[in-house]
Amino acid sequence: MKTVVFVREEAYARMYNQAWALKRTNKYRLILLCRTFDETMLGKFKEVFDEIICWLPLDLQKIGLTQIHGNSVVANLIKDTFNRHIISRIGRMSDTARLPKILKQINADVFNCVGTYELTQQVMKNTKSPVIIDLHNGSPSKGIENLSKMEKVRDKYCLEHASGIIHRGPPEIEINYYKKYGYKIKNPTLQFLDCCNREFFVEGNIKKLSSEDGEYHLISMGSGQSSHYTRYMIKKLAKQKIHFHIYVPYKISPLVFKELVHLTKNEKYFHLEKAVPFDKVHQEIAKYDFGSHLYTSAFLNQFQKEYLKIGSSNRIFTYLEAGLPIIISDRIEYMKKLVEKYKAGFSVKDEELDDIHSVIDKYDYEELRKNVFKAREKFLINNYAERLIKFYDEIIQKDG
Repeated sequence: MKTVVFVREEAYARMYNQAWALKRTNKYRLILLCRTFDETMLGKFKEVFDEIICWLPLDLQKIGLTQIHGNSVVANLIKDTFNRHIISRIGRMSDTARLPKILKQINADVFNCVGTYELTQQVMKNTKSPVIIDLHNGSPSKGIENLSKMEKVRDKYCLEHASGIIHRGPPEIEINYYKKYGYKIKNPTLQFLDCCNREFFVEGNIKKLSSEDGEYHLISMGSGQSSHYTRYMIKKLAKQKIHFHIYVPYKISPLVFKELVHLTKNEKYFHLEKAVPFDKVHQEIAKYDFGSHLYTSAFLNQFQKEYLKIGSSNRIFTYLEAGLPIIISDRIEYMKKLVEKYKAGFSVKDEELDDIHSVIDKYDYEELRKNVFKAREKFLINNYAERLIKFYDEIIQKDG
């Protein structure tokens, strides 16, 4: 049995389906090696990982010192300060002192690391086992030309020395982007989306909040909501009497969090919701009408054009699992194309945000939902698992 080790500073939900696909073959022993493990939010990971190892000496997430569960501004500020100044310092010390020893003790056939961060480079330099880089966003979000000299050297080193690369965007755009900047990527690459999992499917008989008040309810979640720009979207929707529910990421700036708490107290149509374990969120959000992947032009202008052509988000698949039609900004090109291809929702232009209520009214909601149920079957992880397993097997046989 081959051993696959996923290495992360912090584990997060979008890893689950990939680990699930490998686990169900009974060919692999899966280890999650991370700084900290949020047992409250990610407890289900124990079903797919044979072992979870934290290299932080004291895993403070387990005792609730880093997870934001409630809507207290003071609690958020204390935990944010604690995380930034104490946890991060202990983490960096542990990265240097403990992690290299653990890497050498684990008899891994292959490592899976996310992105081209310092941690990925450290794994590469402290092990002889092959390393697969799992690209989530990557340097196109900032632009290679805007990386510091140190970041660019590390980015290039990691991508050129990886035994394989898993990416989300179209290869003719994403991989060629790096090659355009002189990166010599010769090892295997695999385009692999986060996909849907039947375990999380919510059926179509959920009672909607809109059935009680006759008003639209949109839900949004993920790191995009930790920006000051979020308040502009909240106000645009509130003016049109559209409810906006946000499930805030547990790491968020105290200033942004304070803004959101203020808005939820003073704006009838904005609702700041508490964090929910990733395997429970689908049932939780099914009561809303639409999954939102909407952003203001000011927010989207932060990103390079290349990134908007390849960027992907696992929340799209979460919305499909929950049975929610999707509303997406038309500038998020790759994800927009997927949504529109299966008619599982629709895109909105920047200039349409001020009258999005009228845009929504044009669509047959029940028809959209039928398309959502069909689309999530197309995106089932089961349909893509064979490609993933073949990729891992080839890397292990070639470099292991």
